[in-house]
Amino acid sequence: MKNRISDFLSVFHKKIMKLQGYRKSGRTFARDMGKYQERIYFQGCRMIPFCFYINIGVEFKGIDDYDCRKNFILVPGTHWAVRIDGLVPGTPGEWIIQEDTDRDELKKSLSALIRNASREISTRIDAIRNEGDM
Repeated sequence: MKNRISDFLSVFHKKIMKLQGYRKSGRTFARDMGKYQERIYFQGCRMIPFCFYINIGVEFKGIDDYDCRKNFILVPGTHWAVRIDGLVPGTPGEWIIQEDTDRDELKKSLSALIRNASREISTRIDAIRNEGDM
């Protein structure tokens, strides 16, 4: 299964994330949060097959200067981004989809994790916006 991660993400989006308002483009999920756009990027690991990291970032509306966004390579095009384990304590830094991985359980775990990360961003959004030169 050469595209194990991509195949999983397609099903994960269709069954769960789309219902929560996320659009999907490649390995990036995005949704409008009013004052900002929330983006989640599932970044593949180069050294470990079927492994990925989860990066989450925001792009603020009304800030058109791309220079303030180009440094956040974790989620390209965002004004602020972080690996999800830096936002939600106790979260694994990397995820691996093995042949025997319970996909339904993984979808539930990722959905809960993303919900927690989104909540954390929402409570800290003003402080996040004030970081850097925006």
